[in-house]
Amino acid sequence: MDNTLPATDLSPGEQLKEIFAGLYHKTLQDCNIFDFEIALEATAKTAKNNGLVSSVKQFKDLYHKYKREQTKVYTSAQNLYDFGGIVLDTGTWQINDDGAIRRNVNGEEQIACPHQICICERVIDINTDLEKVKLKFYLDDDWHYLVVDKSTISTVKKIVALSDNGIMVTDGNAKYLIAYLQDVGRLNRKALPVKYYTEKAGWLSDKLFLPYAKQIQISNDSILRHVHAAGDFDVWRDLAAKARQTSVVNKIVLAASFASVLVEPLNLLNFFVHLWGASGAGKTVALMLASSVWGNPALSKYTLSFYSTAVGMERTASALKNLPLVLDEFQYVKCGKNNFDAGVYLLGNGVAKSRGTRTGSLDRVDCWRNTIITSGETPIAENHSATGVYNRVLEIEPQDKLFDDGNAAVSTLICNYGFAGKKWIDYLMSGKIDEIKADFVNLRANLSKSDINMTGKQIDSISLLIETDKAVIDCFGFTDEPLCADDFLSFLPTKQDVDVTERAYQFCLQFVAANKVKFCGDSEVGEVWGRINDGYVYILGNVFDKALQDAGFSPRAALKMMIDKGLARGDKQGKSKVPQRVNGTLTRCACIRMTQQGANPPF
Repeated sequence: MDNTLPATDLSPGEQLKEIFAGLYHKTLQDCNIFDFEIALEATAKTAKNNGLVSSVKQFKDLYHKYKREQTKVYTSAQNLYDFGGIVLDTGTWQINDDGAIRRNVNGEEQIACPHQICICERVIDINTDLEKVKLKFYLDDDWHYLVVDKSTISTVKKIVALSDNGIMVTDGNAKYLIAYLQDVGRLNRKALPVKYYTEKAGWLSDKLFLPYAKQIQISNDSILRHVHAAGDFDVWRDLAAKARQTSVVNKIVLAASFASVLVEPLNLLNFFVHLWGASGAGKTVALMLASSVWGNPALSKYTLSFYSTAVGMERTASALKNLPLVLDEFQYVKCGKNNFDAGVYLLGNGVAKSRGTRTGSLDRVDCWRNTIITSGETPIAENHSATGVYNRVLEIEPQDKLFDDGNAAVSTLICNYGFAGKKWIDYLMSGKIDEIKADFVNLRANLSKSDINMTGKQIDSISLLIETDKAVIDCFGFTDEPLCADDFLSFLPTKQDVDVTERAYQFCLQFVAANKVKFCGDSEVGEVWGRINDGYVYILGNVFDKALQDAGFSPRAALKMMIDKGLARGDKQGKSKVPQRVNGTLTRCACIRMTQQGANPPF
């Protein structure tokens, strides 16, 4: 390094400024830090010998002060670089084909990344206001893009994970890459384009529905990446028209898919449409037809298996929000002995479980309002199922094949899909929602006043499907007849079937009939479970409780409800079980009426 002094016609102060400028310039060049320290020491001694400073220490102190001032000036000036179409201020960082590099105040080289990289967009979640950034980086002669959480580029532990995406970051350069990206983000915050995104589909307003709002991006990290169009709409429409003519079940499944986006605007509860029965009827193909309205209907794409954890199901339902959740092989959701109820309530309630965070606060609770279209080999609702399960599920057992050629239908659907959803949303946004709602209210009122043997929630679901199907015919020009209430009568349980009290009572009668010999009251041989007396059967308390628990009922709740309806009786003190002598011992028993009023004895 040159340590000679400038021309002597300059004042001492001007001479020092020239020397300091030369030294500072060297720190910005390719200079080894050890060589620089040697040169600095030599220059300081020369300045002292020439009377410019009183000591080497004074020279170094004055130089470091000068360097700090120059660093402030340098960092306040723009250092612009064109990253493939976006020009950004990189501050103290020099960008070239070797990446992003700078030297610190001591002249040490700091390499942020050995290839070009920058922040090209700010990305804000419209649901949570959390901010992400879109990275742009140059590798293999091309630009690549990656959206990451801001926290990812803020800590060494997280940023090194970007190496999995090809970005050349290690423990060695991670802290410099963090500093570089933070500088770029800070210096260009106002200049960076801001894009809004969401991880949820569905209604944002009566004129904005995702994923069809172009101004808002959809996350590609969930099932929503399969919500798009491909192939030919007319080919899809022809197949859908033929499927509707082949089976009324296909009409119902299609109506359930289109109706999903009306559940929230009409303020209705989530409900299931479940196809069940032996293999070969075309249940899975029907589900794929429902999925093809919105996206890729292939299995594991939009059409999912229920083989998932509860958290996984919640997140998928939350991402879809208003779009239908389509699940094949629902039997995977069994919880305990023949119990589908947990799965029904999990998805039917439309609210995820509350969970805590590491900081001790509550995590965001996800919600969804939609239809759930499922298939399986068995029904969802069993004899022991709660009334809420029956009310939430429309179960259909197809009696005939749903498609003339199921394989051909699948081949067509996986190549032609996703157009109908966008057309349907455009149709609804043209003012049709209010018309459908008015027709729905009228139909629901008429069905409620009729002698149709259905519960109120079942009437809600059926009314929505019927009015949706009418609108679908209008939207897509189908020529077959729309759905009507009679199309559902053979599929739906009656009010009595839905009533859990009636089902528990019938179970008790059947249990006693199957074990009548054990209700003799007294016996020296064999077990005695109770006695029959004066039109009532007295069942030992522990026997009653175990029998109903094994059948999936709550013994205490079932007995209380039967007492309230006059199907059983308690004692004078209000207890549900009454004292009765059985096999010589006075004990508490469930006292069940053997016949309903006006009915013939069951045995």
